[in-house]
Amino acid sequence: ANFHGHIEIGNELNVTTYGDGSFALYAAHGSDSNAVKATDGSTITTGDDAKLLTKGNNAHVVVVGSDNGKVVIGNNAELNSEGNGSHAVVTYNTGTGKGTAKAAQVTIKKDAKITTEGLGAYAVYANSTDSRIFLDERAVIKTMGDGSHGLRAAKGKSEIGDGLDLTTSGAG
Repeated sequence: ANFHGHIEIGNELNVTTYGDGSFALYAAHGSDSNAVKATDGSTITTGDDAKLLTKGNNAHVVVVGSDNGKVVIGNNAELNSEGNGSHAVVTYNTGTGKGTAKAAQVTIKKDAKITTEGLGAYAVYANSTDSRIFLDERAVIKTMGDGSHGLRAAKGKSEIGDGLDLTTSGAG
């Protein structure tokens, strides 16, 4: 569904995607076959206890690739990606082929659990001009795989609340 507005999803959302290049929540502009897509300036908000899982290479859990796009994930969320190059939370910059995301925002509320498993898989990746990824208190991040990172800010910034528990494993 393409829209320019806001989507609010209640508590206990469960999304699982299978296949290379699939996304669980995608706020971007342009046209393709993703299930939920927000155009420039739109917002996707989930309630508490969301469980979002992607299985496949380059299959991301939460992606914002639109100017001023915003995704807000409620308390106690579980965000998991399984696959090489699969990121849990990412904003993309112009020129990456994933969309433009100037001033994109992602907010993940308290007690989030974020896990990635695969080569080059990042848990939290701010890669767009003026983007902001905010993790509230007591976030738990775990990455497994060579070349994987728990937190990476290339062109934006990540802000982390108190009580971060970060574990990475793999070479490089």
